[in-house]
Parts: sequence; C-alpha cells; structure tokens
Amino acid sequence: MQNLLMRKRGVVIGLTLLGLLAASLIFMFTTSRVEARPMRLVIIGPEGQRFSGSYVADGVTNSVSALAPATISLRARDVAFEFEREGGDAEFRVAMFVGDKCRTSTTSDKRKGVRGVLRYSSDRETYWAAGF
Repeated sequence: MQNLLMRKRGVVIGLTLLGLLAASLIFMFTTSRVEARPMRLVIIGPEGQRFSGSYVADGVTNSVSALAPATISLRARDVAFEFEREGGDAEFRVAMFVGDKCRTSTTSDKRKGVRGVLRYSSDRETYWAAGF
C-alpha cells in the first residue's frame, strides 16, 4: 500500500513539473521581447539656466545637474523624467525624442519644472509630459 502511495506521489509531482515547464515555454514564446530604442531628452531654457533632476531608464535612476540647453542621449524601453529649473522664471522646456521623432515637448510655463514618461511594448506606446 505504501509503495502505491509513493508511486502516485511521484506521478503527481512529475505531472506538476511537466505542467510548469509547458506553461513557462508557452509564456516564453508568446511574450515578445521589445528592444531598447535610441531616445533623447532635450532640455531647453535660457542659455546657462541651471537645472537639476533625474530620469529613470529601464529601472535605472540617473541624477542630472547641468546648464541649459542640454541633451541626454540614451537607449531604453521605458523612461520617466523630472527636471526642475533652479531660479528664474523664464520658459523651461523638455522634449522627448524616440529616434528622430518628437513624442512630446512640454514647457514649465511659469511652474518650476517638467516631468514625463514614455513606455512601450510590442503592441503600444504611451507617453505624457506636464509642468509641475
């Protein structure tokens, strides 16, 4: 009797492992891989306007402190950014390019900074930007 229970247990474990293997193979072949694309964040303001902030590219955070105008070039699938001008009230703009196409260009319009996001998968792309 105990031998029969051990055999049944082995069969159940084997079938469970086989099912998990099949599920992972199906997931692996039906989920398309999206390649990172060349992107640019172009920060525009009065010549010499200091700004700071950060951007997150595919989960990696990068801090920035620089003078406008400035361009940040990267390769990524997902990008989020937040840049703030330091002093002054002149227009401060951040444009996001994917390849040569501008996806969004937003001004702070008297607010202190601009933030935005771009995300894409194999079947869609979403992006937005706004002053804060």
